[in-house]
Amino acid sequence: MKEPSHFATLATWKQSRATGFTQANRVTNRTWINDNFSSSGRRKRSIEVVELTIGEDTDCNKLADDVYCNGSLPADIKIIVIAFVCTSGGCTESKPYGPYKTQPEPEGLSIAIIAGVASAVVVFVNVIIIIVVIKKNRRKHKPMEEDKEIDDFNDLNPHHLETPSVERKNLRKKR
Repeated sequence: MKEPSHFATLATWKQSRATGFTQANRVTNRTWINDNFSSSGRRKRSIEVVELTIGEDTDCNKLADDVYCNGSLPADIKIIVIAFVCTSGGCTESKPYGPYKTQPEPEGLSIAIIAGVASAVVVFVNVIIIIVVIKKNRRKHKPMEEDKEIDDFNDLNPHHLETPSVERKNLRKKR
């Protein structure tokens, strides 16, 4: 039997992270069991399954250094788990369980790279669409040279000014 004060001396998540998780750390605070399970009085031979996922808290970085927290663990490391229970008579530790290995880093492309490439493709497609729309609008407002045809000769004199007729014979130079 150990005194409850013994478990108050274990490292916190932040302290253990600072040493690369090489020292034992406590993942629950002293009120964890009361916060997660109701105690409706003790019944003889009553059993309640208690489940705890190690590394499930995401806000441990925001907490003070001396606060016990169940923070995430690095990828691909081995851990040993020791459970303990405390009553008014003292605390008891379980035998060591494990080693358990945390999940390895995901292989392949990271989400950031995939998101970056997808964003670049979307931007590229949008630029191409904008260019095509601008070119089509310019074609509608500006007729092409091939489309210009003179249907009658009035278009050659847009202000309808009278011009003297000149006969060919008058154009010869006299010597």
